[in-house]
Amino acid sequence: MVKDGRDERPEFGGEARLYRIGTTRETGTIAAMHSSARALALALALALVVLIPTGLRAEPSVLPAQGIAAFSLQRPDAGFATRSVVAVSGQAFPQAVRVVTAKVPDNGWGIQLNAPTAAPVASGDILVGEVWLRRVLPDGGSAAAEIVFEQAGGAYTQSLVRAVADSSGNWTRFRFAFAARAAYPAGGAQVNLRLGFAEQTVELAGLVLENHATSQPLSAFPNDFSYAGREADAPWRALAAASIEKNRKAPISVRVLDAAGFPIPGADVEFLEVKPAFAFGSAVVASRLLGTGTDDRRYQAIVTNWFDTVVLENDLKWPAYEANPTAAQKAVDWLRARHIAVRGHNLVWPGTNSPSFLPADVPKLFSDATKLRARIDAHLTNVAGKFAGKLADWDVVNEPLHEKAIEGILGRQEIADWISIAHAVDPASTPFVNEYENLESIGTAGTTRLRAFADDLRGRGAPLGALGLQSHFSGYLTPPPEITRRLDLLAGIQPAATSFALRVTEFDVDTADESLQADFTRDFMTAAFAHPATTGFLSWGFWESQHWLPKAAMFRANWEPKPSALVCSNLTQRAWITRTNVSTSISGQASVRGFKGDYRIRVRANGITNDFLATVLADTVVDATMPVVPPTISVEPGAAGFHFSWAGQASGYTLESTELLVPADWQPVEVIPMLRKDRLSLDLPPGETTRYFRLHRPATPP
Repeated sequence: MVKDGRDERPEFGGEARLYRIGTTRETGTIAAMHSSARALALALALALVVLIPTGLRAEPSVLPAQGIAAFSLQRPDAGFATRSVVAVSGQAFPQAVRVVTAKVPDNGWGIQLNAPTAAPVASGDILVGEVWLRRVLPDGGSAAAEIVFEQAGGAYTQSLVRAVADSSGNWTRFRFAFAARAAYPAGGAQVNLRLGFAEQTVELAGLVLENHATSQPLSAFPNDFSYAGREADAPWRALAAASIEKNRKAPISVRVLDAAGFPIPGADVEFLEVKPAFAFGSAVVASRLLGTGTDDRRYQAIVTNWFDTVVLENDLKWPAYEANPTAAQKAVDWLRARHIAVRGHNLVWPGTNSPSFLPADVPKLFSDATKLRARIDAHLTNVAGKFAGKLADWDVVNEPLHEKAIEGILGRQEIADWISIAHAVDPASTPFVNEYENLESIGTAGTTRLRAFADDLRGRGAPLGALGLQSHFSGYLTPPPEITRRLDLLAGIQPAATSFALRVTEFDVDTADESLQADFTRDFMTAAFAHPATTGFLSWGFWESQHWLPKAAMFRANWEPKPSALVCSNLTQRAWITRTNVSTSISGQASVRGFKGDYRIRVRANGITNDFLATVLADTVVDATMPVVPPTISVEPGAAGFHFSWAGQASGYTLESTELLVPADWQPVEVIPMLRKDRLSLDLPPGETTRYFRLHRPATPP
């Protein structure tokens, strides 16, 4: 991007070419002129030598001839937004379109500038463009727009969704390039500039969109697509690290004693976290878990080695489950046998925008509220009961802020009742509401609506346990500090007192820029992990050949891990897991500050190894009792007497001696032993008479 037009480099990375005007060899125009006229013409020709950057200007435009001035304003009504044309000075463009968003609509596309394409586009064509944006209001804040290239009608298939924002108040250029996902005739696609994200005043100008067909690969063109806070020294990183240390770790102390209660010093204690308290996982597909093919086996290996929690992507959805309940049941059993927790997704998807939402007979009941209610309640009771005690969570209702068909018939209280029914049937699982447009949106309107909706459900008596945040990212990558602010709002840390647990349930980043994808995956995961209200992070699939957005997958079709997979592994398998060894002190204690979760604590002492299990969620003390192993005295003669030694892990023992065994008069040796190389030892001079020695300690510690 470029601010205030100060970047004078050729646009889109093309080299500058010299074009000479009026001196073509073919016409010989100057040679045929009178000498004086020829001199004048030559001077004019030289004056007309111009630098034209390659890349954009020679390619056909996809936009109407008037450019952004041809875009009309779409809005719910005149009270939401206004459009005007304003003069611009000091820039290459003389005018800009100003849009004042006075009220925020339900969706960002509720207010947008729109124009149909003016030229045909072939599937796979590379479209290259730029737009200039300036924030006018709010003072001290930012103004944002979202550029969309999509099919005009029908499925509205989108080839580009890209957010642009300015907080400086200066003109800022944003460049973008993308491949058309389908072929469109002139007017068959449209360009939208969405502006319904916040109350703001924004100016837009210099919009260019040109078709380069397949002359160069997409990577040859610049894309000003990133996010604030990506820098290695961004201030939010230190704050996140401090929050992780405070909220994700706890002190763990192991007291190693023998069966008589004496401490064992010098024991090796291995702290091995086997399951983090914070869930890491992915959406999975039942057919892959139950399959026997080569790819199925690879799929299963990644599930068992990478994830501790999963969600069935489609198999528990109402229509899919009724069509084939066996697949979901077998998949859940397969996962539980491998100690992988399972989320239930979902019990009710209360809309009609897709056949996957509701069984075909349910919309036919919309005219009879009693029958509709009975059908839904029976489904809730049946499915939640079938899996009672087997699932960690249930998305009881999915996307209720967007799919409102059933609420419009039965009312909001019905949604609260669904949550109550599911919780009563399966109290062991946590009931969730799962939604999108909260963390991944440009504005906070979706975040605010979700929080208000959740509060309303609890006010109606719903035992709502947590909020699921889908987090599908594409054209806008929310800066990590803003992620934290929105998590605060949703959790109730600020400003309300009522608290909600949160979970990222369907994360992905749909971009071909794998470096950007990996960086944002790392930073989003860090922001989520650092927040005390967040309980887990799940991606919406992981393998390119089994992913709804193939570019967003962590593993390629040939199973090669992409950079995003490596950063995920580095965080979950290295940075955020505790695996360490500590030796016990003289008092038999070993302590660490470890990540919260389930541990196998392995103690090695006196040649014996024992394992102990512990769940660490707060300050935890584990008593590890080992068998009593009586020490054996080793005596070696020396020039100055005798060298006595015994195992240093044998605590509480005193070296004693006596001249006679009958009657014995055992007395402690007055020399204090020293610990050297895991053994206690002392030296005694030779005596004048024969003496007997033993190691002795009381039956119980003093």
